[in-house]
Order: sequence, then C-alpha cells, then structure tokens
Amino acid sequence: MENKQDTQLDAASGPQSEHFVVRRGGSMWVLALIFLVAFGGVSVWQTVQTGLAESRNILIAGVFSVLAGIVLLLDCKNHRLEVDGEQLRYTSMFGQTTSFRVEEIGGVGLDFLENLKLLTADGKLLARLERGMTHYETLLHYLENHHVVGKR
Repeated sequence: MENKQDTQLDAASGPQSEHFVVRRGGSMWVLALIFLVAFGGVSVWQTVQTGLAESRNILIAGVFSVLAGIVLLLDCKNHRLEVDGEQLRYTSMFGQTTSFRVEEIGGVGLDFLENLKLLTADGKLLARLERGMTHYETLLHYLENHHVVGKR
C-alpha cells in the first residue's frame, strides 16, 4: 500500500524537490500480526483450555511471540527515513527522531547483515536501513546523485 505522499520526484526542479519515505513494507506488518495473533493468541488459548500446569511451556512461547510481535509492530510503525530535498529525518523503531542534511553524511557503510548505515564524517551513526524497505533503491539513487554513495 503506497501513499502518493511517500514518493514524489519532480524532474523539472531537480534533486531539491525529491520527497520519499524509506520504510517497512506490508509483509512485515503481516509477520507482526502472525506473531501476535497466530502464535501468541493460540498459545494463550491452549493454556486457558488445558490449564497452566500442562501448558506452561506453550504459555512461555506465547509470551515471547507476543513480545516479538510488539517489537515488529513498533518497527513497522516508526522505523523510517524521510527525505525532503536536502533534508533527511530518521526515526528509529522506538520513535527517536534525528534530522540532518545530506551534506552531513560523511560516509556510507554496511553492517554485518549488509544493511545500509549512513554515517557522519567522524563515524557517528545517522541512520540504519535494511535492503527490504520500500524505496530503498530510490534512496541509493538519491545518495548517488548527491555524491554520497562513494564515501566510506
């Protein structure tokens, strides 16, 4: 489900008018709901039906499934990078927001899972983004256009 506001590139005005949002796709929402409803809900239902003594391990697995679902929901809802021309705003999974300009990006790195890290010149992390996020390729082209991708 892509919102028209999420991607707007105006070729006539150049890179100053670029606006897009890099964020989780719909499949992560589905996975979060599966953890919450299917695994967590079924585990709790099984515990209620059979009693706590027989289903303690199932209940523990259900609690962990619900916690994993909540973490995934937080990540889907909050984790994003909003690009508006030269201004970028990164929001972490827990809702912490950092704003910076494209000129402040001193380098681009990869973590051990080969996910993109935007870094300052002194190595401070500005943003961390996964390859599976929507508009990830648009971000790579944006960084290339602003001569950021080659920096390490």
